[in-house]
Amino acid sequence: SWSGNTHPHRRRLKDHTRNKEREVVLAVVTQDGEALDYASWELQNDREVVLAAINQQYGGENLQYASKELQNDREVVLAANRSRFF
Repeated sequence: SWSGNTHPHRRRLKDHTRNKEREVVLAVVTQDGEALDYASWELQNDREVVLAAINQQYGGENLQYASKELQNDREVVLAANRSRFF
């Protein structure tokens, strides 16, 4: 069928676009963790993206931009606490 998102090419394009967005956001938050505040909810809930935002000098403050789920995740919180002071 050619209607909606059922066409395989449309699904692939959507997936490709989502992957490219993730790559760009991951690169940006690695340099500027506060940029996580402007990322989509989906990426604010992506463990790798959030850890990249907080695993930088004084990046622990960026935990506030992560999803509530990741704000309560033990590994993420520990990483944020470590990077608040170093």
